[in-house]
Amino acid sequence: MPSDNFYDKWLGEEPKPTLRPYKTPPTGITPSDDVETITQRIEAAGIDITADYGDWVNLGFALTEEYGENGRDYFHRLSRFYPSYEEAECDRQYDKCLRSHGTGITIRTFFQLAKDHGVSVSIPSLPSQPSIPSQASSAEDMPDFSQVPLDGNDGNDGSDGKQRLLMPTFYPAVKGRLPRFLERIAAVNDSDADADMLILGTLAVLSACMPNISGIYAKRHIFPNLYLFVTARAGTGKGRLYLCKSIVEPIHDELRALAEVEEEKYREEKEAYKRQKKGDCIPEPTPPPIRLLFLPANSSSTAIYQALNENGEQGLMFETEGDTLASTFGQDFGDFSDGLRKAFHHESISYLRRTQREYVNIKKPRLSTVLSGTPQQVVNLMSSVENGLFSRFLFYYLDKKTEWIDVLDEGDGEPLDEFFEKLGKEYLAFFHTLKELPPIKFKMTSEQGADFNQHFALLQADYMGLFGDDTVASVRRLATSTFRIAMILSALRIWEDGDTVGIRTCNEDDYRTAMAISEVLQQHMLRVIKELPASSSKMVVGQAKEPLLLKSFWDSLPEDFDAKDFKSIAQEVGLSIPTAERYIRQWVDTRLDKVSRGRYRKR
Repeated sequence: MPSDNFYDKWLGEEPKPTLRPYKTPPTGITPSDDVETITQRIEAAGIDITADYGDWVNLGFALTEEYGENGRDYFHRLSRFYPSYEEAECDRQYDKCLRSHGTGITIRTFFQLAKDHGVSVSIPSLPSQPSIPSQASSAEDMPDFSQVPLDGNDGNDGSDGKQRLLMPTFYPAVKGRLPRFLERIAAVNDSDADADMLILGTLAVLSACMPNISGIYAKRHIFPNLYLFVTARAGTGKGRLYLCKSIVEPIHDELRALAEVEEEKYREEKEAYKRQKKGDCIPEPTPPPIRLLFLPANSSSTAIYQALNENGEQGLMFETEGDTLASTFGQDFGDFSDGLRKAFHHESISYLRRTQREYVNIKKPRLSTVLSGTPQQVVNLMSSVENGLFSRFLFYYLDKKTEWIDVLDEGDGEPLDEFFEKLGKEYLAFFHTLKELPPIKFKMTSEQGADFNQHFALLQADYMGLFGDDTVASVRRLATSTFRIAMILSALRIWEDGDTVGIRTCNEDDYRTAMAISEVLQQHMLRVIKELPASSSKMVVGQAKEPLLLKSFWDSLPEDFDAKDFKSIAQEVGLSIPTAERYIRQWVDTRLDKVSRGRYRKR
């Protein structure tokens, strides 16, 4: 092997790459040569197999060992995809390789480099020289990327038999730190993901039933309301989300019972008005308000707005089939998507009641939404990251379950539906307590606020650099929802400690819980983005089809690294080497500083 001082660094300002014109194969090498075949494949894909300095030098050794001077043109053709390729520097390096003898590196190294970079080396025969040393213990242990597509889609969804990337869960991180009410709910889980779903579903339904709780966010009043979409393919257990509806069903039932009493009184007054005699002067009664908590998604936009207006400007939309809402949006009378977007930020919604010729303005709508459905139903409802609804929702993607669950096991306790109904009755009492209290203002400590702002500022910068501007709105609204989650957790503490003072400061457990949930949800959001049509997102880096892998790849990179480091990390997270190389080239001068050839530092 050559001495260390042989490995000179490329120093100074590196010029823009200059592509060397294609030449016919050197004298003495026929076009049918295996090296020519693989070289043409590399050129067709535009892959740089020389980003690592050591790989570049070894390629020179391999070509000089096999072809001598006749391999120089191959060295140029294979080096020209390096961003700072220089013809003169390439010639100097090849000259050095020609002067070195007995390195033990053979043309097999070239084939291995090509294979490591995702280029198929399936040819009739390979040279019979010994293979180069590898970290893998055998050829069978070596990852084979030869069939990985070169468009960035590494297929890690399990649909093609490849290893599937399981979605992260937050329950292990928050278990034992939750308010007791949530701990009881999470305890009936059949998996960590199921616990996550039950916690999120509970937070979302409670967000519609926390009167007199608010906070100041971005210098405006904000209420606890959340938008949640649990998505999964068939047979994943997302149907258990429906249990969460039982927690607030007694509130809805109480409102409906009151409405029936008022409706009966109205009918009696209406009859008296119709039967009155001349001179009785009985005024025509006013119809009672529509009292309910659950707003049916298959309603007209006017009916939804009227129900919001007549229920103190608040309500909950809970649908287990996302297509119900999507089909309603498809009707002229039912497209209240604009109102749904406005309600997230409590922006006023105005409408006209044509029958009464009445103008209605809902000043601060407080609407919560819980949906579940397949990934296709997400697409049907909001087909693009740019769709304003997408950024307003928290997404949770349930992995498919493959094991059979004992459906005949009655368990040691009461049935789940009865358990959740009992929880609902308990919460009804707390709901009335909140209604009777003076307004309570939620706030974070100054330390929590500084950490919160720093966390989301960095996350926003990360997403802008990784995926472009389209995801900025999602990050900012994820921050809004994280603040709301902390607010709900803090409100539940009132139930435990009885402290009803006018200002409720977030305790450290609730803050850390909210941030842990948020950290997992941003990864689930990226998983849902993968399901959207490729043309719907203008993400940088070739419209990355595996945003979760890309984020994992970036997060796993150390502050300083070289080409071998990032290639190894790419394989660990399931990203093909050519795809990783494209990302690295994209990030240079925006997210990375290039220290020297093949060495990088995060900015």
